[in-house]
Amino acid sequence: MAVGLATLLAACRPDAPAYDPLAYLSLGVDPQREAVVEEQALRRAGFSMRGRVDGRTYVALSASRVDGASLVRVITPRGLTFGIDVPDRDRPTWRFVELLADVSGRDLDGEPDDELVVRLTDDTRPAPCLVIVRVREAGDVFEVPVDTREEGTQACAEAMRDVDADGRLELLVAVRPFAGVDPDAPARFVPYVGRDGRYARGDDALCADLARAQRAELAQEELAAIARADGRAAIGLRALRLELDRVLAEPARDPAQAFADLRAAFPDEAARIDALQAVLAVPR
Repeated sequence: MAVGLATLLAACRPDAPAYDPLAYLSLGVDPQREAVVEEQALRRAGFSMRGRVDGRTYVALSASRVDGASLVRVITPRGLTFGIDVPDRDRPTWRFVELLADVSGRDLDGEPDDELVVRLTDDTRPAPCLVIVRVREAGDVFEVPVDTREEGTQACAEAMRDVDADGRLELLVAVRPFAGVDPDAPARFVPYVGRDGRYARGDDALCADLARAQRAELAQEELAAIARADGRAAIGLRALRLELDRVLAEPARDPAQAFADLRAAFPDEAARIDALQAVLAVPR
């Protein structure tokens, strides 16, 4: 999903109680000092602060109000240089916006500048989408391109994860069936890697890493649910969990044969293994 920066900046029109953030800011400002002024103005307007990122030359803020209004602000030495407000008269389907402070304020795409992660909820989409915003040292703020057209026109990044354990988060772009085909089908996630200032689809090895990790997580969740349901636990389940992690981590292993081997090794756990195989949609 691409959310144009010019569109976002043009959309900053907070609803009542109205206030003009530019009235408190000017060019050549101290971001820290102006962030205090901005927070005070927001609190007077009934907002509660949800998140804050203090960068080298900027401050990013996120706030919401009990009536559902929400916003994100970025203040640099140039003043208030980026903002999104919900509701927005020009974007009636937007429902909520927030700054993900825990994954913001770092280099995410191989450029030396900081990136911020903004999550936008839109009624036209099945899940919130992530927007990556770069903050230059000089005070420029703009969106980092994430071209997801290869996955479909409605595809967007919905999560982040360090898929290959290299210390850098990848974007997880959700791919869903076309509307009306299978509305209950789960999303398939494709990793997108930040490199040289933009995001691009990860290679086959990275996609395989993500698929194996997700299968293993789903398997563990299902095993835990089965254990809670029937009260059986202890040694057999723990051993089965470890073995399952092992077989699912082998890329060359045929999944159906892996489950057959699992049944042979743990005959008393056949019911659990059958349920797990069904959940993972592995043919017998």
